[in-house]
Amino acid sequence: MHRQLIALSRSISVAFLTGKHLWHQQPVSNDNSHVHPKCKKKPNHNTVGDVVIVGGGIVGTSLAMFLSSTNMKVTLLEKQSVASEATGLSAGTIYNAGIPKAPGSGAAEHVLHHLSTNIYANLHKTHDIEFTKCGCLQLANTEEELVLAKETYERESALMTNPSSSIHFLDTSEKVQKILPEASSSVLGAVYTPNSSQVNASLAAHAFAELASSNGATIVEKAQVKSINKKNNVYTVTTTDNNEFLAKIVVVAAGINCNDVLDDEYKINLFPVKGQMRMSGLSSDNTSFNSLPVIYWFESYNYWKQNNGQLSICTTKK
Repeated sequence: MHRQLIALSRSISVAFLTGKHLWHQQPVSNDNSHVHPKCKKKPNHNTVGDVVIVGGGIVGTSLAMFLSSTNMKVTLLEKQSVASEATGLSAGTIYNAGIPKAPGSGAAEHVLHHLSTNIYANLHKTHDIEFTKCGCLQLANTEEELVLAKETYERESALMTNPSSSIHFLDTSEKVQKILPEASSSVLGAVYTPNSSQVNASLAAHAFAELASSNGATIVEKAQVKSINKKNNVYTVTTTDNNEFLAKIVVVAAGINCNDVLDDEYKINLFPVKGQMRMSGLSSDNTSFNSLPVIYWFESYNYWKQNNGQLSICTTKK
């Protein structure tokens, strides 16, 4: 049966760095909703569109761009402004451990990682999204995390066509310091993926929104959704200022805020974890940032593993 109501939640480790309140640093305005400045099309409240997307972060805006490029009638609703919440806090890591040898168990996400790298690299050619191929270090600080790092390396390298150039297991602090001299000697090891990249996620979301608008999508900001109802195979998405948007499909891409608009049966289980961090520094002339690797910790992954991988769950209403 056709999937009609989809809830998406991307990795939320960054959003939970100091707790849920990060998502609400700016109070939702009581002003009426308005069309995004780059949007060329005003919302039509009387026409049934193909898709309404709830959430203007990196997931919602990129989805709006790709769907609108297929001539679908797309409306995106964002309760504050594009990239104003978790996306604006994101480290922007694009993990890339290499190209899998063949489809199969565990390979799909690596294919997506590799394709995502190409998407952002191409986007950077037309929009300055601060894309940089800087590599990624997943650090292990305990013996338990070091074992997890080795398991990760062995599992992922076995999938890749050329693992010797795309993923490395560093089993001593000295090997880590060859990649990152500033690393503490207390670090026991790491997994290093030199092809991993980083973007400014906020700039990327704005670029996606601009391209979606150019494709004919409608981007509406300060449009907080209060209800989603279905009648005669058409969804009515109602905002707090009582505007209604009609569509055949609704995608809820609101991260941790998905639960604010989903019925109880579709609530997403979310677990807080230690957030990512990026170590960098100014260049010698103080004009740009050094391209140091993205840094994050196996502590987060270990917590995720212990909770049965329930950091982000997709739920579907048929």
